[in-house]
Amino acid sequence: MAGLSPKPPGILTDIKAQARNPQRVNLYLDNQFWLSLDIFQVTQLGLRLGLPIGPELFDKLRQESLFGKAYARALDLLARRPRSEREIIDYAFRKKWPQAITERVVKRLGQKGYLDDRRFAAQWARSRQAGRPRSRRLLAAELRQKGVSADAAAAALDEYDEQAALQKLIRQKSARYSDPRKLAAYLARQGFDWDDIKQALSLS
Repeated sequence: MAGLSPKPPGILTDIKAQARNPQRVNLYLDNQFWLSLDIFQVTQLGLRLGLPIGPELFDKLRQESLFGKAYARALDLLARRPRSEREIIDYAFRKKWPQAITERVVKRLGQKGYLDDRRFAAQWARSRQAGRPRSRRLLAAELRQKGVSADAAAAALDEYDEQAALQKLIRQKSARYSDPRKLAAYLARQGFDWDDIKQALSLS
């Protein structure tokens, strides 16, 4: 019946590149659109016109299609900014990816060097140092929230110049907090050590 999704067994009758994304192709089963795959998947799986698609291959290719879409989405997220492994897993959970697909995506990203929590933690610390300075205590809490391991976080914190961060934050907030005592209270709420704050502000 017209309009129904193709079901096995069938014959792969066409493979067409997508107009909007030439890196993905549409597959047609018995002249009906079936699913899409990345170009590398078509080559990797040895797909060709006229290939018989039985139930086992049918299910496998459906899973490959889901994986290709999920992997492409994960790459898009990483292109916007570095992510921790936990952030990718949490995103997958929100989008209700099957667990097996999530595990494959995370594994592939790690193998390709796109997902590395130690590198992510170091990059996160550098970005905070450059634009939005934090105390080590607050930075450590952020990294924990993103699921970074204690070892990876510790390595990033070892390279973090908290005194420089404190001085930068003072320059950023001094206009807002003209009273040194109020500025000191703000800095304390950000997790900086009180002795460091007093010394930086020349408080008695």
